[in-house]
Amino acid sequence: MKCLPSVEARLRKHFGVEDLSAITGGHVACFTPGPGKGFARQSLPGNFYYDEFGCLWQGTDENVGQVKGHPLKDAALGGYTFPDAGDMARTSGLPEFVERNRDNYIVVNLELHTLLERAFNLRGMVALMMDMHDHPAFVGELLDAIIEYDQELAR
Repeated sequence: MKCLPSVEARLRKHFGVEDLSAITGGHVACFTPGPGKGFARQSLPGNFYYDEFGCLWQGTDENVGQVKGHPLKDAALGGYTFPDAGDMARTSGLPEFVERNRDNYIVVNLELHTLLERAFNLRGMVALMMDMHDHPAFVGELLDAIIEYDQELAR
């Protein structure tokens, strides 16, 4: 079962269980890979945090939040490094998860953003829209890089 953490907490408390699938009768177990090696999300004052891509988010347990800071300040990828999609640290714990859920269908939830969502997060919506007119080669390069990241993550 996947829902907002605050809702999950209330449901766990109400039913007195840690594993909500025992209550919902679900036969699907979802594994969400973690961040790559060396990345640890640090909470900042005001419910701000940086994600693995270097985007500054503001949010709470009640919502996903909004990107308030974009790492690509200019229409160029030079100097920007995508996270390592192939980092095996992302799937640490998967063998144990599979073992615990042998009687369930297993889904690996990659939590991918759509192509344009990731581009907007990295560059900013207004800036990316302007880039589509002023710097179309950069936009193509950015979208290609996002696709390459997503494909490697899915491998």
